[in-house]
Amino acid sequence: MTSIGETISQARQALGWSQARLARVLNQTADHDSLTRAYVSRWERGVRKPGYFWLPHIAQVLGLDPAQTDLTTVDDVDVAHRGESDHIADVVGDPSGSWEVSPVPTRRQVVGYLGAGFTALGLERTAGRGALPRVVAALETTCAVGPSDPGRNDLENLDELVAHYRRTFRHTLPEELYEEVLGVREYVGSLLEATPASRSRDVAVIAGWLSNLLALLTHDLADRGASLVWCTDADRCGRRAEHPELSGWAAQTRVLMSFYDGHARQAVAHAQRGQSCAPLGTVAHAKLVAQEMRAWALLRDSRMVAQTRRSAEKAISKLPSDLPARGAFSINLADDPPYTATSLLLLGQYREAAAATKRVMKTYYRTGDGVHQNPSGFARTQLILGLALAGLGELGEAYAVASAALNTPRIVQPVAVLAKKIDHQLTHDFPGTTEAREYHDLYLTVMQDAHSGS
Repeated sequence: MTSIGETISQARQALGWSQARLARVLNQTADHDSLTRAYVSRWERGVRKPGYFWLPHIAQVLGLDPAQTDLTTVDDVDVAHRGESDHIADVVGDPSGSWEVSPVPTRRQVVGYLGAGFTALGLERTAGRGALPRVVAALETTCAVGPSDPGRNDLENLDELVAHYRRTFRHTLPEELYEEVLGVREYVGSLLEATPASRSRDVAVIAGWLSNLLALLTHDLADRGASLVWCTDADRCGRRAEHPELSGWAAQTRVLMSFYDGHARQAVAHAQRGQSCAPLGTVAHAKLVAQEMRAWALLRDSRMVAQTRRSAEKAISKLPSDLPARGAFSINLADDPPYTATSLLLLGQYREAAAATKRVMKTYYRTGDGVHQNPSGFARTQLILGLALAGLGELGEAYAVASAALNTPRIVQPVAVLAKKIDHQLTHDFPGTTEAREYHDLYLTVMQDAHSGS
């Protein structure tokens, strides 16, 4: 009998639908919003099976007869969790019982993940090498000693992979990079417990960097639950390896989540905790001080903004001049600390915010290479400039800059939040204008396309 994954894949392709479109249709049919393309992909690859909640909806939208397919079979994980529905609902806020597809992990999944150290959100190694990311197959094939005892060459390969992901992170779509990094992290996790003590710290450091990357990727994908788990794991790896900067970067992602959720005091607390972990003289420490400045600005505390801005300038002055300005875990050594323009904007200092944003664009994006290397960062900068210009009453320029920002090929969570904010501002401050209407229509179209994966 055809497996659930094969059945779903064949029926979806027969309709000419993408995985993202199937996820969207299922959400609409079930009056739900948690299903993503990644979950459909896992079903089709046999990593997981759909839960009870989704089976009838899958059959309905794909025109399948459950009695003639394997859609009557459910995952053992679902059966194990049926008695925990009340607890799961507390965690994911989902009374429907769609345990397998929630973006927030169940308590059992989280405990199992953190305890084992290498099972990410309940995922298990897929059966068959063909289902693995090609890079993982390459690692396993070229492993000199064996997966339980990585040799020097294996660690060099993994170090190079981490460096590659750090370089390419900002200009690669997160949904394209996620599965590959997840596969490598799972592979490294399988090495953690059996590696000799002489090399266990090196493996834990690699695992920590990969978990931090996964935390950022899932944040960009607006998957808060997964991002929180990866932050916790990165922090755990940092403590295990006695590498405090890993814990600092985990705190940095927590700050991002709190800030974009509008939880300013929580963002301040995470930033301060991260600074206590990451030593002065590291990029993580400098970025966390700048993040704290931005969080104080969200609280409209100009005194603390000024104080933390001076602290950020001091932290940046302690950094070596040859640090990478591109990719993940980097910093832009411009005249202003990172997030200065956003902080000024939040304080209502629109003219100063516009000037600071233009300095960033001139310094960091003065060539096409800067835009190519960090398209979502460039879009965020444009949107911040658009908000400042709108605050100054310069509707035409604000509309032009904000509209151009939505041309980015990398619509991630921070970009979506800022794009929505300027949509509200134009609609509120300039009601009935052509610019406000056109930007609103463009915003809705771009966000719909981004969510559908088209």
